[in-house]
Amino acid sequence: MTYKIPDYQTEIDTNETNITNLIQFPRTTQSGASYTATNADKVIYCDSASTPMTLNLYAIMGGDQGRQLYIKNLHATGTVLITPSAPELIDFGATYLLDGQYEAVMIVANSADDGWFIFGSYNGTSP
Repeated sequence: MTYKIPDYQTEIDTNETNITNLIQFPRTTQSGASYTATNADKVIYCDSASTPMTLNLYAIMGGDQGRQLYIKNLHATGTVLITPSAPELIDFGATYLLDGQYEAVMIVANSADDGWFIFGSYNGTSP
């Protein structure tokens, strides 16, 4: 049996034992001083020596609830300041900082009232 994922038109064969590598998310690498995410973004790699690089989140609209963003800081000396669209928050904070190389965060859009929730983070070091 084969399924199609509407957003990506990726076929998945249910007989495949490892489907992890079959699903790919749209990604972008940003190296400027700032970037404004869109609801088409899924994975954002930040590789900027600007300290901090500002990553502006889009305002959450009616159909955005549950959308996920994966954000990773690739630069050895740069930091990434994630800023939601006012008056939204990130886990009830005004901003979120990735201040080490390879630090990452997964955030999920909840609502315009509650903003973004953090569902996972990585501190950039091996476990």
